[in-house]
Amino acid sequence: MTTQPDLQQLLHWHERMWTIRYFEENAINSYRKGLFTGSTHPCIGQEAIAVGGAAALEPTDQVFATYRGHGHAIAKGLDSVAPPPLSPPTRSSPLIVATVTPSRRDWT
Repeated sequence: MTTQPDLQQLLHWHERMWTIRYFEENAINSYRKGLFTGSTHPCIGQEAIAVGGAAALEPTDQVFATYRGHGHAIAKGLDSVAPPPLSPPTRSSPLIVATVTPSRRDWT
């Protein structure tokens, strides 16, 4: 028998989806302004996938996203404002693995 999530859990998931959307829109705007080079692959319209997937994970489960991964990282608990910590993750902290694609100018 499964239990239904309570209102607090539903509101938390909803807030995570909006955080992902806000982050992605800002990433797109920053890219268009030339604040970073390379490419950006937003997950707008897919926020519920990241949040639902993260909800099914244990706190110690790891996420490895190579494409449209911002939403998964935020859904798993990455702070979308603060820089990542300099210390390595502990067994109880979420491990976020991200990839960076260099701009074509860097491929010389």
